[in-house]
Amino acid sequence: MKRIAGIRFRKSGKIFDYNARDLDLEIGDKVMVEWEDGLKMGTVVKLKEFESSIPSLKSYQRVIRKPTEADLDYESRKSHKEKGIYQACLEKIKEMGLPMKLIEIENIPNINKFICYFTAEGRIDFRNLVKSLASDFHARVEMKQIGARNRAKMMGGIGHCGRELCCNSFLQDFEQITVKIAKDQGLALDPIKISGVCGRLMCCLTYEHKTYCEHRKNLPKCGKRVITEFGTGKVTKQDILRQRVWVKLDSSKEIEVSAKEIKDKGFLKIGRKNKTG
Repeated sequence: MKRIAGIRFRKSGKIFDYNARDLDLEIGDKVMVEWEDGLKMGTVVKLKEFESSIPSLKSYQRVIRKPTEADLDYESRKSHKEKGIYQACLEKIKEMGLPMKLIEIENIPNINKFICYFTAEGRIDFRNLVKSLASDFHARVEMKQIGARNRAKMMGGIGHCGRELCCNSFLQDFEQITVKIAKDQGLALDPIKISGVCGRLMCCLTYEHKTYCEHRKNLPKCGKRVITEFGTGKVTKQDILRQRVWVKLDSSKEIEVSAKEIKDKGFLKIGRKNKTG
């Protein structure tokens, strides 16, 4: 049995697949993996098992071993330094009156560099900030401006559903989400209900979108005139998953019927030659 381990190097970072070999690993374990010219510590966030014939693991880098006390001590010192840089950066941003919000610091000791992730409404002239930080910490400094969705991914939080944010727990990439996706699912276009903690449309709107689109094909559109066993009328509302529609009959009575019942009776096509249905 072949196994692939999904490894994450930062809490909200991308998940990389590694050859787990025959190591005894569990979700949450710290491991040392092959990385560029050396080893890097990461956390196992998922494990996948395959039959020996698939897939070929030759192209995957390997999980080498569990970390030693020295490895753990190194990571602890690295994390402590990140906190120090974060605090120093916060203070300098306040002193310089820069309209930006610092989100996270990523320290990369092997190339003597750290990255400052921040959000801001527009472009920021942070040249003096970079010079000051580089001088204090004797390292290269990179400032990286991120959007609202990446901010939520890094900081984490709880969604409307009561669960940990998808972007912070398992989503790898952000998909483009439009209001049309919400409309296709018959959702009320209330910004509070369809927006996430980032203020953008919720990522989960895409999860069932394809299913809704497939089921919607079987339903007459709202406003269409149809024939039912109770008479003709106009479709006023749809229940996509239950495959039912509400029809306001010509007699002003409103009924609920299944799409199958209407399809069996046939749709009415309204045109210049057929205005009465």
